[in-house]
Amino acid sequence: MKAIFKNICFAFTIVIAATGIVNAQPGECDWGGCMFLNVQHPSGPALTTTSSTFTVISTSMTAGKFALCNVVAGTTYEWSMCGQDGGFENFDGQLTLFDNLNNELCYSDDVCGMDPKINWTATFSGTVKIQLNEYDCIVNNSSATLVWRAFIVVPGGECIPGGCAFLNEQYPSGPPLTATPQTFSTITNWMWAGEFALCNVVLGANYEWSLCSTDGGSTSYNSELTLYDGTSNAIICYSNNYCGNDAKISWTATFTGTVKVQVNEFSCATNITSTTLRWRSVGPVTPTTDLAVSQAYTMGTVASPYSNPHVVSALIYNNGTTFVNSQVTLNVSGANSFSNTQSVINLAPGNSVVVNFSGFSSSNIGTNNINVSVPNDDNNNNNSFVVQQVVNTNSMSYAYGNVADLGDGFGGSTGEVAVKFHNSSPTTINQVKTTFFNGGASYKVKVWNANGPGGTPGTLLYTSATTPTVNGVSTVNISPAVNVNGNFYIGAEDVGTIGYMLGFQFEFPVRQHAFYYTSPTGGMWDDFYTNVDLRPMIEPVFACVPPSNLLAISGPNSVCPGSVNTYQVPSASGVATYHWTLPSGWSGSNTSNQINITAGTSSGNITVYGMNACGTTATVSFPVSILHAPAQPLGITGNDTVCSGVSYLYSIDIVPGATSYTWTFPAGWSGASTSNFISVIAGATSGIISVKANNSTCSGPAQSKGVLVRHAPASTGTISGATISCSNTSQVYSVAPVASVSNYNWNLPAGWSGTSVTNSINVTTGTGIGQVSVIASNGCGSSNASNLTVSVVQAQLPVITLSNNVLSSSTATTYQWYLDGSIITGATAQKYSPLIKGSYTVIVTDANGCSATSDAFLFDDVSVASISNEKEMLVFPNPARDQVNITLKGWIVEAPVYITNIIGVTIKVIPPAAFNAGPTFTFDTSDLNSGVYFINAKSADRLMVKKFVIQK
Repeated sequence: MKAIFKNICFAFTIVIAATGIVNAQPGECDWGGCMFLNVQHPSGPALTTTSSTFTVISTSMTAGKFALCNVVAGTTYEWSMCGQDGGFENFDGQLTLFDNLNNELCYSDDVCGMDPKINWTATFSGTVKIQLNEYDCIVNNSSATLVWRAFIVVPGGECIPGGCAFLNEQYPSGPPLTATPQTFSTITNWMWAGEFALCNVVLGANYEWSLCSTDGGSTSYNSELTLYDGTSNAIICYSNNYCGNDAKISWTATFTGTVKVQVNEFSCATNITSTTLRWRSVGPVTPTTDLAVSQAYTMGTVASPYSNPHVVSALIYNNGTTFVNSQVTLNVSGANSFSNTQSVINLAPGNSVVVNFSGFSSSNIGTNNINVSVPNDDNNNNNSFVVQQVVNTNSMSYAYGNVADLGDGFGGSTGEVAVKFHNSSPTTINQVKTTFFNGGASYKVKVWNANGPGGTPGTLLYTSATTPTVNGVSTVNISPAVNVNGNFYIGAEDVGTIGYMLGFQFEFPVRQHAFYYTSPTGGMWDDFYTNVDLRPMIEPVFACVPPSNLLAISGPNSVCPGSVNTYQVPSASGVATYHWTLPSGWSGSNTSNQINITAGTSSGNITVYGMNACGTTATVSFPVSILHAPAQPLGITGNDTVCSGVSYLYSIDIVPGATSYTWTFPAGWSGASTSNFISVIAGATSGIISVKANNSTCSGPAQSKGVLVRHAPASTGTISGATISCSNTSQVYSVAPVASVSNYNWNLPAGWSGTSVTNSINVTTGTGIGQVSVIASNGCGSSNASNLTVSVVQAQLPVITLSNNVLSSSTATTYQWYLDGSIITGATAQKYSPLIKGSYTVIVTDANGCSATSDAFLFDDVSVASISNEKEMLVFPNPARDQVNITLKGWIVEAPVYITNIIGVTIKVIPPAAFNAGPTFTFDTSDLNSGVYFINAKSADRLMVKKFVIQK
């Protein structure tokens, strides 16, 4: 096995390539390669290729070294040492391929003579390691050349503007086809010129359609291929005479969907000779956004409290094609919990950055689960990195678990490895555990401080005696023990001629400024980061020192029941946790040197002892006694329900032995008293009133009473109802219900009528303009008034005239005629021609919807030449109660005057002689009910009707 630390310059060359060099020897992907990784060469970031031509990785690589390469899932890669591919070696070589976690993927040996060549299709996107060894996994310092290529670039075909502008018919029929990756598959063996096939494509993927015999296609004529958009039939491109007289299209999809590929004979002719059309996809699409957690840098074992606080770092790669701004999150679970998020700003494609999280402390012994993650993106297979971390009290190690991935050393030369550790507080190293892959070699344990150049190993603090290695964990006791604090190094020196095989775990890429080596011993220190992606398995063990005994507890000796008091002991050296015990009925807990305790009702002892992983202190005791406190008051007298802003009196019976009382109230209440009663002004908040009795030393248990605060109602809000209405009509007005209201007080305009104590009211309108208003009230007050301005519209009283035996009403919007109080069906015009004698009235409605009824018109003779309602008859008072005066000016009363009701029934008859004494006659109406009546008077040439109203 090659010594990974030996400072010798080996040289060989590695090459990678993409598809199909004609007559090239195919590669292989077998199992059983070399299971160790040596030094990365060339150093630096991982290599990338999209070339189908073999590309040189290195011409100066030594057997035992490995190269780092980026791969894309689904792409086929070849690594070759074969001369025909441009590789070279002068020994029997082997190639082994590993993933980023150093799991073997495959290997090759003797493909082209004694030279290896790997052919592998990537099963993931990320990085791989390709390692060269001589046969049987040995090293060789001869020069060699390693090359590689990738089947990601379309190796042939064309996509020329133009093509045949017609489509014939689909063949084969059925749903669109899907290509197989890398390998040509047959679309059909029976396609005629003029037919097309329907194919699925994915944005960014590369595709080939071929009639070339080298790809398995065939035609017997000079062929053309035309590619169309499957939806619009727009021509994308075409091919003609690419391989002799045959066509082959190579195209990178500009959309996801379907395309049509059509076969034609030259000049877009049809031909019914069968042809074979084949196609394939050649390479996946690189994710647009692909942020990867490549590595988490932490420790496999930490010591509490010496490792606190501990800082985790992570290596974040941008494997996508766009700049990324993202959050990176550390979550610690298990024995301890912690979370922290940092930001990655404008990370360029192909670049990486190390993210440092805030430090956290592990106070609990057990196992931490360390998880570093980034949000979901186009590739979620690399979005997290998880490791387990052991938390103990007396050792540290970078190794995850106790299994080594490989062993290596200095190949018989002297050398030493140094591992950096950090303690946050002083401690003593009394043991070092080192893992080896072999026994029988010799080594020494060394301890350095970190004052060397750039923080490298500095002053040597300790060197052990020469100790033989064992296959597994070798333990060296450090005597005398070494005191350390802050940064220090623990190392293993290889002192024998056999050479030790130090245990390592893979870490790619390895962290910086943590692991160093030098060869020969005493030379300049080299950071593993430059060429060794390994974690050494070296574990310092700290001396187990029992804690120092505790001093006396301080705090109050005598306390009141229910009081909260603080007790503490001075911090003692080496104590990890403090364990408190309390008297029965007391409560409180803590593991520090100070505790807050709620006293119970019994006296007793408070005790505490300290402990760490190495022992326990003696127990310290502190006696405490309970002071006498007054009894709890029996009960609080006073209102349970109160009004905000109102004064109330609360009281309790006198408690024996009490010298004062402490009252508490809900927030916003006011009042103060130290006696057994108190006057308070209720605030706006409900809650608890409490009172406790006090003596000179303690307060007794509190008595409490719940109180509910009520408030004057809020405003009733907007009144709903008509703002314009007709006189003497019914209307409804209302407001939304208000919580806690017991009564609503309504006020109406003058002349309106209606009553209600609810949130709505039915009213009868009067006349004129005014306001409807309402106030809500309860036992705590009234709300502000809500007002609604209303107005009343009165219809104009209609007047009936007679002309040419036709009755006419004064102008209105609608009309309805009545005869002797009965509706005349169909008589809804402004005019009506009476057919029979009787008392006629008309009800009219104006534009506001208000109605009015005319005075009755007595029609009894169609020969009357002129009938008029001129005001020559006076009726007063009107409305009247017990009597009515009738004045007939200029009349010669020759006929009786009739008094009729609204339906034309004669109620009274006044003889003509009643007017002999003068034009005015007074008649008694005390026997008439309230209502509308008509006075009908007739002379030789006149008929007059007057309406009057009786109101009782």
